[in-house]
Amino acid sequence: MAIIYMERKKGRDSSDTHAKRVDKERIRTFESLVEALGDAFCLLEMNGTVLCVNPAFENLTGYRRSDLLGKNAFDLIHTMMNKENAQKVEETFSRALEGKITPQVESSIVTKNGREIVISATASFLKNEEGKSNGIVATFRDVTERSMSEESIKLAAKEWQTTFDSTNDLVMLLDSNYEIVRVNRAATEFFNLPVEKIIGTPCFTLMHMTEYPPSDCPLTRMKKKGRHEETDLYLENKNIWAHISVDPIFDAVGDLMRVVHIVRDVTERKRAEEEIRRRMNQLIILHQSSKEILQAGYDLDKVYVAIHHATSQLMPAEAFVISLLDEERKEIKAVYLIDRGGRWPSSVIPIGGGISGRVISTGKSMYIRDVAQISLNSVHFGHPESVRSILAVPLPLGEKVMGMIATESYSPEAYTQEDQVLLEMLAAHVAPILHNATLFEEAKRSNLQLEFVNDLMSHDLTNINQVTLGYLDFLKETELSEKQRRFVETILYSTRRNMRLIENVKKLWESSRVSPKPIDVDKCIRAAMEEINIFPGKKVRLNYTPKAYFALADEFLIDVVGNLIDNAIKFDSSEEVVIDISVIEEGDKCRVTVADRGKGIPDAYKSTIFSRLERLEKGVRGTGLGLHLVKTIVSLYGGEVWVENNNPAGSIFNIRLPTAKNR
Repeated sequence: MAIIYMERKKGRDSSDTHAKRVDKERIRTFESLVEALGDAFCLLEMNGTVLCVNPAFENLTGYRRSDLLGKNAFDLIHTMMNKENAQKVEETFSRALEGKITPQVESSIVTKNGREIVISATASFLKNEEGKSNGIVATFRDVTERSMSEESIKLAAKEWQTTFDSTNDLVMLLDSNYEIVRVNRAATEFFNLPVEKIIGTPCFTLMHMTEYPPSDCPLTRMKKKGRHEETDLYLENKNIWAHISVDPIFDAVGDLMRVVHIVRDVTERKRAEEEIRRRMNQLIILHQSSKEILQAGYDLDKVYVAIHHATSQLMPAEAFVISLLDEERKEIKAVYLIDRGGRWPSSVIPIGGGISGRVISTGKSMYIRDVAQISLNSVHFGHPESVRSILAVPLPLGEKVMGMIATESYSPEAYTQEDQVLLEMLAAHVAPILHNATLFEEAKRSNLQLEFVNDLMSHDLTNINQVTLGYLDFLKETELSEKQRRFVETILYSTRRNMRLIENVKKLWESSRVSPKPIDVDKCIRAAMEEINIFPGKKVRLNYTPKAYFALADEFLIDVVGNLIDNAIKFDSSEEVVIDISVIEEGDKCRVTVADRGKGIPDAYKSTIFSRLERLEKGVRGTGLGLHLVKTIVSLYGGEVWVENNNPAGSIFNIRLPTAKNR
């Protein structure tokens, strides 16, 4: 829209009529020029009166010519603009009239139909022959879309900056030469530099304090491959781990124009990953150590070494102690002592003495951060130089404490709370293994002693008895009086009884090595019947119907049946002892019964007569090992033995054995 703002000429024309004619000619001339133009034009007199407008002006403002001609332009400005914009336009034109600026302004207006638009207005002054301004031509253009685009760009830029300033990640825009073009707030804080000091600086100079990109720079890889790259890098100058990602921005022809460079601090994540790896490694060590300790079996020394090795993999163990409580002797024995790689002799510690005594008596762990800083009542061993820190934990066994493990270091504060937890876990795991290995060692020592006694009885005492029997047999062949013969018979019986006792003890010892196998029960019974002892003054009758039957047992079954027959004869005071033996099939079991007709066994004793050294009648000579031996051997077969009453008198001893066919 153009407005031509004109001042009437005066002076040289003598009449107003002539002036008006000239003005009209000028107006028609301007009207014909601007009628076809696309921009809106308006012709104004110098006092602001509207002389002429073109159709484009009408279309722009919504006002018709009849609404505008002869009206003051400044009144129209106040109609179409708010007060602030109208004032700005008036000031601009006032200054233009004073010759200070070219009247040019951009503002929003409200058209006649109420639509708000943004216009750009420029104006030029018309000059007369004397060079004086006598009118104004104003041009108006609708720049609403351009203005909105510019506002959108400004808003987008502001939103971009606000968005990226709100993130804690470093966001940098780089050119293709690694130089920084733009950064967010986090970057300025990270580098501790103002923006102007950052812009134009190569990213590697600020990130790595180097003159060249690092060898594993993701940006270098991205430039070669033309695609997104990322990596984790340790920034030594910042002492952090950073996750760095770079993305290319290409121009219309595919050349690299910009690079979006994002840096995220992942130090906490890296620490967490390292902690997970460390704990997994500890679990692996504990698992492998458990296997090593279990593989040591019942060898106490190997178990000690395996425990020490496991501890040394988890924490410092320059010195190491395993102490075990001996409740019977009321003392603590340091069974495994290591100092600087050397093994030291075991030592005895009084109950409650030293660190071992305190840990075992309280059942609580003990951590001494620095031995040099405290007065310590402890038992010393090994190198003259004292260790500096000690971590000692109890060996729990159920509700009791069986001992202590202590690991020691020559450095102060060598252990952590986590080390204590790990050592307590290890101690809880190895305590039952140590206990079993200790019991096995004690049993092994006891077995050696029993083997010595067994050998002594089996060889030396048996040899003495054999010599005695030889002389007695020789005496029986000589002429003896009846009284002398009874003496010899009595000595023979006692000697054989003594030999039988030795044999029973030997078999009781050997019974732990019973190995059940299919065996003919009938043959075992007949063998036992043939080996019964001679009882002076008694006649024995054995009733047995042979029956072939195989059970899971071994040759000791002969002694089992023989013991029951001997007991039946021994405890029957009749001159003729009658014993009934039978074999009864019971499904997948077989039952051997030995029934006598003696006095029987009271119910109160039926459950105790199979106990070791238990005798029913104290007046009857015996060792109390016979029935105990019977029960021990039958139990090892997987069978059972019991006694019940015989009708009308006596007892029936029952042996139930698994059959061979079901094994």
